[in-house]
Amino acid sequence: MASFTVNSGVTDTTPKSVNTNDVGTIETGGTLSAATAITWTGGSNAPGVVINNSGAINATTRAIDTSGTFSTGSITVNNNAGATISATGNDAWRINTNLSNGTIALNNAGTMTSAGGQALDFEAVTAATANIQIDNASTGIIRSTSSDAIRPGAGHIHIENDGMIESTVARGINLNTTNLTNISSFELTNNAGGTIQGLTDAIRITAATLSPTATGTFTIDNAGTIKSTGTGANNGQAIDFNDLTSPLGHITITNQATGLLQAADADAIRTGTNATINNHGQIVALNGTPTSTGKRHRFPEQHRRHSQQLRRRHDHRRAPRHHRQ
Repeated sequence: MASFTVNSGVTDTTPKSVNTNDVGTIETGGTLSAATAITWTGGSNAPGVVINNSGAINATTRAIDTSGTFSTGSITVNNNAGATISATGNDAWRINTNLSNGTIALNNAGTMTSAGGQALDFEAVTAATANIQIDNASTGIIRSTSSDAIRPGAGHIHIENDGMIESTVARGINLNTTNLTNISSFELTNNAGGTIQGLTDAIRITAATLSPTATGTFTIDNAGTIKSTGTGANNGQAIDFNDLTSPLGHITITNQATGLLQAADADAIRTGTNATINNHGQIVALNGTPTSTGKRHRFPEQHRRHSQQLRRRHDHRRAPRHHRQ
């Protein structure tokens, strides 16, 4: 286990193992290629391991993975503009341990793709004290052609997107957790020019246990595009928080003037309980089939000029909507 450098013009086929405060560097024009290219074994939570990729990290299984069971450690992956991290057999980057003391950070300006799993699979992180930080720049692409693009785990989750987060077969972002009490906070900012899309749901919470006492805060601020592209059997919502049933949690969705929340064949939003929607942009549901209740609507001008507050209580009664004639 040690720091490493893959120089420009070199293809290195030796798997790397890092821990504590190691630094791994792949220079522009350099390639690290193996079944599992980089394995992280934890160690230090400050500053932790740093991977700086300006070249290519290719894997037939996972590009970056963990080994062993550990709860302490931090890792930052900087995938620079023009750089690639890809896996054909499984996830591009997996955290397979419940990290309760440390931070997992991605700064992506390049391309991260998976053809066999998730692009980012942090589902094993279930501690409410974990810190997950994902920043996808305007040149950044996080994509899966096999599963969800991102499963961010639990704890304190912060995602900022200026680029593309996409699944061509499933969900763009899926908060797939065993229990919603594990999510302390979820903050998503999708800036103007940013796109989050999935064939089914663009953003979804999928909880094994629907906790009536979860107290997490869930905040989405959208100035870009969040959309579900699937129809028929593949339809879904732009945002599906239907598994949030606790009146003790808080949901705030703000759609800015440039924002678009759209579903191709279902409700645009399923808010969950104790939710507030502040809409200044477009919320659109197209082609409602017999199994979907969404219809395209446009708020009157006076409502479009001001923030519209829609609340959905625990009995899931719908707020009145203004339909386009």
